Amino acid sequence: MTRPGGMVTMRVDRTVASLRRIFIPHAASDAVSNELDRLLRQQFASEALGRVDEAGGLVVIGPSGSGKTTAIKHAIEQHKLLIATQEDRTRPAVFVRVPAPASIKDLGAATLNALGWTVQVPSRWSAMERWRRVQNLLHDFRVRVLHFHEAQHLTTGKQKEMQATNDALKSRLQDPTWPVVLAISATPEFQSILSQDTQLLRRVVPLKIERMSLASDRDEIRDALQVYVQAARISPSDSIKSHDFCRRLMIAGDRLFALTCRMIVDGIEEALLEGAEELRIDHFANAFRRRTGAMDAYNAFVADDYRKLDIYSILDQQSEEDRQ
Repeated sequence: MTRPGGMVTMRVDRTVASLRRIFIPHAASDAVSNELDRLLRQQFASEALGRVDEAGGLVVIGPSGSGKTTAIKHAIEQHKLLIATQEDRTRPAVFVRVPAPASIKDLGAATLNALGWTVQVPSRWSAMERWRRVQNLLHDFRVRVLHFHEAQHLTTGKQKEMQATNDALKSRLQDPTWPVVLAISATPEFQSILSQDTQLLRRVVPLKIERMSLASDRDEIRDALQVYVQAARISPSDSIKSHDFCRRLMIAGDRLFALTCRMIVDGIEEALLEGAEELRIDHFANAFRRRTGAMDAYNAFVADDYRKLDIYSILDQQSEEDRQ
């Protein structure tokens, strides 16, 4: 397909960027929002009574692309109690990307940076010194939620190092002057930490993002498709209105809601770049080829026996064969 000129491409790029910013609530994100709300209400209630109680936390577990971090961010950004307590010098929530690999000192430095530490963290500072300064900043900025993203990187160290890191996390929940709610997003590897540290496990609520069912979740995908189509101002063709297409779409998205929404936007992008008046299934087939490089036999929008495909497992196998 010939790509359009610069002005058209720029207009399409802006439309696609706006589509990617759309957040569509779903079962998993609702569970995250509800749990974060419960934890924050408990903290604010304790504060109103003049007490400092131990905080709680939630751990959202899911494969890459499952939307776990986006669900936490949305829950934080929309929470009325956090919005109401926002002041000039306060930061109700702080986002920390866990470095890979992550030692307790590395995590301390990353948390300081996320809190706005403006100079390089001296390498001579011990882990205890780094986390002491972290706690001071949490108090100074009135941080209520500390969000650790990609927390599975904490599992790459030795057992002693992992335990020290777990203790640092628990200390944020238990600080006697300013406890904070922990929100942790991670791939399933992080479950090894939870299973080995019963004290941490008792203090957090694990939420697992499950894959969608082809039989029961297609209405949720159909609703999401309608939201994106309306936002892009493009008409859906008959080829994408069937139950069969919704199932193909879920397979292409590895039956993960967030990844499936990304596939919807990819298909719309193909249609807009083509200048099409209708969104068709071949736009999605082209988008899938572009994203994965898969042959048509493994393309969920082309293959006849698509229900039997474990597409991303097949692609992983192909990548492994290419490396050999």
